[in-house]
Amino acid sequence: MEPDTPPTTNVATVTAAKLSERKRLKHREYVKKSYKKKLTTLENLRRELEMLDKQYASILLSESSNNQQSDEDSSTGAQTPTMQKYLQATDLKKWYQQENGRLYQLNAYHMKVESRMGQLLDAYEAARVPLPRVSSARQYLRRN
Repeated sequence: MEPDTPPTTNVATVTAAKLSERKRLKHREYVKKSYKKKLTTLENLRRELEMLDKQYASILLSESSNNQQSDEDSSTGAQTPTMQKYLQATDLKKWYQQENGRLYQLNAYHMKVESRMGQLLDAYEAARVPLPRVSSARQYLRRN
């Protein structure tokens, strides 16, 4: 009798399965860490972009006002209204981007609610279908 071959194979299979599971878990943790790192990096970059936009706008305003004060009769004085319009357009663009994000989230919520309502309606309609070989009186009792 040689029962050594099957148990060795079982042990090897179990060991390989444990190693595979361990590798899967390590990879899953790595993916989670990478995802969180990516999210924090994106958030930091968004904050930095917002800060740089504000600095840029303030520099443009200060340069525009400095140019207007130093040369009131030159063509740079006419640039101030253009600069102000540019800054207003930039602010309006930011507002539209925020509004677009808010509307996107609202649409996602409505789609989720609509899907759930469809599921509930389907379940309700399925419950109203008469059951075969069951009298209508018994079906009424079942529903209540």
